Amino acid sequence: MLQISMARLLEDIKSAIGTGKLAKLFTPGSVAQVVKGYSHNTYTTFFAQHVKGNPWGYPEYFELHPDGKYSIVEESTKPESQSQS
Repeated sequence: MLQISMARLLEDIKSAIGTGKLAKLFTPGSVAQVVKGYSHNTYTTFFAQHVKGNPWGYPEYFELHPDGKYSIVEESTKPESQSQS
């Protein structure tokens, strides 16, 4: 289960993107500049732990792009949201 503070961070990131304060493609550093109140370690590890294909089996909230930036995994791309044929 995602810890409360980590769930809040994810929601804060989504909110910052929704209001235009954060670009849809972002780095941990750009998140730290916009979404304040978390430890430096949180900004660096949260994305790696929850990136698509992470080796720990954590929920996948982010996609890492070739330029090193992250984006939110869209709900519509998750298998449980796909329609049955």
